[in-house]
Amino acid sequence: MTAGRTTLFRQILLLAAIVGVLAAAITGALSAGLVRADQQSRARQSLVKLADAVATEINSSADPAATQRRTVRTLNAIDIRTVIVNDQGHVANPKVALADAVTPADIDRLRSGHPVSVIRADDHEEVLVEGRPTALGSVVLLQRQQDAIGPVGGVFLRTLIAFAVAFAVAALLALVLSRRIVRPLRQTAGVAHALASGSRDVTIPIEGPTEVAELAEAINGLSRSLARSEAQQREFLLSVSHDLRTPLTAISGYAESLADGVIAPGETSAVGSVMLAESQRLTRMVADLLDIGRLEAGEVRVEAVPTDVSLLITHCADAWRNRLQDKNIELRTEIVEDVWATTDAIRLRQVVDGLLDNAARILPAGAPVVLAVRTDGEQYVLVEVRDGGPGLRDEDLPVAFHKAVLHDRYRDTRPGGSGLGLAIVQRLVTALGGQVEAGHAPEGGARFTIRLPIRA
Repeated sequence: MTAGRTTLFRQILLLAAIVGVLAAAITGALSAGLVRADQQSRARQSLVKLADAVATEINSSADPAATQRRTVRTLNAIDIRTVIVNDQGHVANPKVALADAVTPADIDRLRSGHPVSVIRADDHEEVLVEGRPTALGSVVLLQRQQDAIGPVGGVFLRTLIAFAVAFAVAALLALVLSRRIVRPLRQTAGVAHALASGSRDVTIPIEGPTEVAELAEAINGLSRSLARSEAQQREFLLSVSHDLRTPLTAISGYAESLADGVIAPGETSAVGSVMLAESQRLTRMVADLLDIGRLEAGEVRVEAVPTDVSLLITHCADAWRNRLQDKNIELRTEIVEDVWATTDAIRLRQVVDGLLDNAARILPAGAPVVLAVRTDGEQYVLVEVRDGGPGLRDEDLPVAFHKAVLHDRYRDTRPGGSGLGLAIVQRLVTALGGQVEAGHAPEGGARFTIRLPIRA
């Protein structure tokens, strides 16, 4: 674990706990408010019904005064205060508790025959006021809201309990979810460390949420790719070692013969020619290894400028014509004039030289080589190198630019170099922003098509 950083498990747990606390707090506050409002509405409705019943009882009684006195006593017993207003609008019992909640405006409204139904509030309490006209004047029922709905402590206690339960549930869910998410991530980290240590036979079970499962699949794919790449590297190194050993063995053998005086004086020139050819072959192999290393490390610079591709390939053909004629190979050109592209002329020439060098090694006498240049619409320039040699099979085309694959396949039947030529071609073309593909030539051999963007 990196020092100074908290774990994902703790972060998820803390986040879920905070969300749970906030949700419980908001829910509790809303619930308390709703419960309070509901209790207040119920209390008010109860007082409304009681006031209507009192007025009806007084108005329908044979002795309204006696009924009114009896009703007042009954209401006082249940903490409901009553203010009596006579026909002249005077309060008969002004010193009764909560009488200040009845205003002159209320009395005027009652005298006009209309009921009064309000909630009066001051700095200390809220009072429910329900007034009704009667046969003796008016009667006003007063009740403290706290007395009507009871203390608020019970509501807050229930809210606190709900808050604690919600927090506990949120913490438990966060714990379970955190473990479920973190466990495959820890497995993934373990496999990644194992891959970094050189292990290639490790895999991660595909489980957990979609994103975690996708990460596991990606790590498993990386493990397979690394194993495949390293296997190819080993095969490549074995192949290169074998190819390097051959010229080295020849040079070493002839050098020992010369040192021991075994070579006759008349054969010295021939032996020197063989040693020179083998050393040049070795030099080409080492140069190819350096080139492929630089390309894979991204150390090859490309300077793309407007280039007359037609002129470049024409000069290339002129340079190769005599060399190919010495091997009885016919060089043909199919070059459309004035074809331009934004590219690096030196690197493009290196690509075409590499393809021609491959062709020169494997073509039999009398076979043709074709250099072609044309445009493909207004976006690409096509440069083709075609030949009439042994060509490629269909299964060779997808792996033609893989290091040493074709070299190993045709080691015993076709002369070859290091097996890196086509891999270098492919990487150079990619560095130029283009594409190269292998195919079958109408001349009967192989076709290599380079596609370059007209404008970079």
